[in-house]
Amino acid sequence: MKAQLLKSEIEYKHALNRLLELDNPEPGSDKADEFEFLLFLIENYEQRKIREIPLPHPIAIIKDRMENLGLKSADLAKLIGSKSHASEILNLKRTLSLNHIRLISSEWNIPARILVQEYSIEEKSKIRSRSRGIRSKA
Repeated sequence: MKAQLLKSEIEYKHALNRLLELDNPEPGSDKADEFEFLLFLIENYEQRKIREIPLPHPIAIIKDRMENLGLKSADLAKLIGSKSHASEILNLKRTLSLNHIRLISSEWNIPARILVQEYSIEEKSKIRSRSRGIRSKA
């Protein structure tokens, strides 16, 4: 087997198939070494692919979590301590502060790495304009 990283889905699938063929090799054998090497290549490929997947929008995740937990904007307001801030955040008129991120991440179990992403507070108006066939002025 060539010693190089997997670069395509086809190479990845071939490596998975070969790994299955080598099922339970004798420890210390050449097949066991190949098995471990394939595991390394497969894990490396999967990690690189996972990094390529874009993270979801922070507010979309908050809204989704609220829906799944049966929560309303009043629950967000209670959590962050401000009804107006909760409304502005959910309507993309205010970005999340570090304190908001800490509270929401901790209480609603949303990974902070999703919530810390930068986003524009103008996104909603641009989305609305596109859906109506009107171009926003940039």
